[in-house]
Parts: sequence; C-alpha cells; structure tokens
Amino acid sequence: MGTDPSLFVAPPHETREINYELTDKEMSRLNKIIRNSTKDIGTIMNMSNRDRDLVVTASVGNQLEAWVGTTKVNDPDGIPSVPVVIRLTTHSPLKAVRVNVHVEKPISVNQDTFVMSTI
Repeated sequence: MGTDPSLFVAPPHETREINYELTDKEMSRLNKIIRNSTKDIGTIMNMSNRDRDLVVTASVGNQLEAWVGTTKVNDPDGIPSVPVVIRLTTHSPLKAVRVNVHVEKPISVNQDTFVMSTI
C-alpha cells in the first residue's frame, strides 16, 4: 500500500510527576480571582427576572460605520464609528434615571450622559 510502518516510530511517552500541592495552590488562587471578579454581580445573577429592579443590556454593532456628525478632527476618510445600543428594562417605574457612558481613549462618545425622568 505504499506505507512502511517501520518508518514512523512514536516518541516515547513523557511521564511527569504531578505536584498536587502546587496544583491545589494555583486552583485556589484562580478560584479567588473568579470569586472577586463576580462578587458584585453575583447577587444580581442569583435573582429571578421578576426580582430585578433594573436590567441593563448592551449590544455593540459588528461593523464600522462612517460618523456623520460634527467633529474636531479633519480626516478626509472620515471617522469610523460603531453603534452601541443600551436597553434598560424595569418591572416597576423608576424615576430620575441617569446613565453615564465611560470609554477609554482613543475611543470617544458623542454623548456621555443620558437623563430620563421616568422609565
């Protein structure tokens, strides 16, 4: 058949001792990191949908668009933009809702504060 099994010899299996103490320490450290990163949202995640006062969802567009508004940058190619839609859902009316949007440089927003009297 054109194959010669003696041409390929599998490399010997490498046996490596597992240091269970180091593995347990690393696992403990990683669990602490996970716990700390989810500490603030853990209570919200455990609530049922009807118990939540406010649900915030955001969706980001997957394509760049040309910015059509005014800008201080003079670029003949235009400035790329990505639409972001933030949806606030509530089961009971909320008054005086203020949403602040913060982004890191070099990204910028055209409006960083939104105030709604009631949602």
